[in-house]
Amino acid sequence: KVSGYNHPEWVGMLRFRHLDKKIQSFEPFCLFIPNILCIFAHDSVAPRPHAHAPSERQRRRRRRATTTASSFENGEEERPEKQGTIPENLKTTHVMNKRITLTLVLIMNLAWVLAQTSGTFGALTWSYADKQLTISGQGRMINASSPEDIPWKEYRDEIEKIVVEPGVTTIGYNAFFGCWKATECSLPEGITDILEYAFYACNNLKSCKIPSTVRVIDNGAFKRCYAITSVEIPRNVKAIRTSAFESCGSLESVTLNKGLTQICPDAFAGCAELKDIQFPSTLRRIDYRAFQYCRALTEIEIPGKVETIGSSAFDECTSLAKVTLNEGLESIEIAAFQNCVSLRAITIPASVQKIGSSAFANCKMLTAINVAEGNQQYTSKEGVLYESNTHTLLAYPTSKPDKTFEMPDFATAIAAQAFFGNESLTSVKLHKNVQSIGGHAFAYVANLRSIDIPAATTDIGRAPFLSCQSLEWISVHKDNPKYWAGGGVLYTNGMDTLIQYPAGKKDAKYIAPSELKVVYAFAAYANKHLQAVDFPKGLTDIMYMAFAFCENLNEVTVRAADPADIALGDFLFIKNASTPDCTLYVPAGSKEKYAACSGWTNYFKEIVELTTDAIEDATADPTLRPDTQRVYSRDGVLLPGTLQQQPKGLYIVGGKKVAKP
Repeated sequence: KVSGYNHPEWVGMLRFRHLDKKIQSFEPFCLFIPNILCIFAHDSVAPRPHAHAPSERQRRRRRRATTTASSFENGEEERPEKQGTIPENLKTTHVMNKRITLTLVLIMNLAWVLAQTSGTFGALTWSYADKQLTISGQGRMINASSPEDIPWKEYRDEIEKIVVEPGVTTIGYNAFFGCWKATECSLPEGITDILEYAFYACNNLKSCKIPSTVRVIDNGAFKRCYAITSVEIPRNVKAIRTSAFESCGSLESVTLNKGLTQICPDAFAGCAELKDIQFPSTLRRIDYRAFQYCRALTEIEIPGKVETIGSSAFDECTSLAKVTLNEGLESIEIAAFQNCVSLRAITIPASVQKIGSSAFANCKMLTAINVAEGNQQYTSKEGVLYESNTHTLLAYPTSKPDKTFEMPDFATAIAAQAFFGNESLTSVKLHKNVQSIGGHAFAYVANLRSIDIPAATTDIGRAPFLSCQSLEWISVHKDNPKYWAGGGVLYTNGMDTLIQYPAGKKDAKYIAPSELKVVYAFAAYANKHLQAVDFPKGLTDIMYMAFAFCENLNEVTVRAADPADIALGDFLFIKNASTPDCTLYVPAGSKEKYAACSGWTNYFKEIVELTTDAIEDATADPTLRPDTQRVYSRDGVLLPGTLQQQPKGLYIVGGKKVAKP
């Protein structure tokens, strides 16, 4: 009933204060309104006895002490005051106390409200009104150790405009972190540093002109500013720091001025719409992943003063069709231009002294890699890149159309991923002096059907023939001291390690030799024909994704009694199926142990105990080659001679069950 407090504006504040930050700033005041109303309303009802008023007994005693004897003689009687009556002086004090209390409440809440919309931050002041945050003052902004230490954090979800006034010299750590509604920002000349994560995740920031006085654009300064479309880097900036503009998904154009010397790791990684960038002549280094996933970038020219292009610097730049490398470049690091699927040709300058492995891997339209005359480290022959000093074949162009290839006599090594992704080759001949084959050297060479490994090859990396879907047979020269092939499957000599089970091998079942202890990573990756695998008792290690995406594999037998004896890598039997659909067969009495091991139960819907160790359903295999046969008894004992020299019975040849009629 108090006049003025039934106004709709006050009611709205109380009822909907959570809907608007401006109303939220009055929350403390609104919360005290009921108390204020009670103070006013208290004056309209009969007051209760004052807490400090004397009791009836005390009043009678005082009257007795002050009443004269004559009053009693005349028959006058004591008249007690009416219950609840307060003396006038106490009543006045009571009213004054209430007014003072009301005044203090109003002052305190007004101060509180004002404190929530403005304040100081070190030497600077800030204020928030009408969805605009304003920073003013002279000097550097304090560096907040976390976004929660910023005084205007309560308005982070509402700020739409950021204004920094002249006099401010730095934008501190986390200053505007997560101001996702901000669409514009005004920075004055005079600012020298934009520090770590200053504008991180300002998702809707469309424009922010960087003042010409800026010298430092620090780590993550504009990371995840998804809406920003163009950036000009001032002349005073020497280095664009790590992740400074990472994942600016709408950034289309970047202007880099002279003076810039380094683009740090991930600086523009994930800028998927970046179409144009001109590197200044002062640039000396492009660090790792600097432009990774810049999928709209179509053309670049690397200035002559650039000494290093870092690992994966332009990886996954899928629209990059033209790359010009100038004299002066010294190093192209690992996977620098990997997965640039639109790149058709490239020329390596004579100044280049180092090219990392996979530098041009899976460039699906690349037909030739050329080397300028005068290069002492590298050479090119028919578009294939070699390292002269180590006699290594570094890169065979992915789109080179030839169906056959014969290693030149001077090349004795094949680098990792050298033939990665080529879809034309059906045959590769390795001459007798080839000593090493790098990991994934022939990975995803889709039409390669067979390969012979010479006796001199003593170093083979992991999964050299990964997912070669047409590869059915791998053979090893009989005099090779380190490797052996049985039934077209590649092992170390002694068959204790499985290196590669060809992805195109059509056998439905693979019975591993009894000597097998280790299965390498990606050993049988993506074989579509395998339905069953049988591992021996002595198995100790199955590495990462060894049988991953073998889509028809539905039965695995493990003969080790204790699963704790076998080290398991990740994603061993993973498939595209959402739920496990394989059955695991284990020795009698070991089901509970396997059922308690998530490394097995993640992939198998059912665990069944074996009732016999006998080999069943053996069939003759006419595809076995006599020169690669090693014949084993059913107990895993190596037998002398070929299968034809054995008596009638069941044998293991090349890891397969074979019946000798």
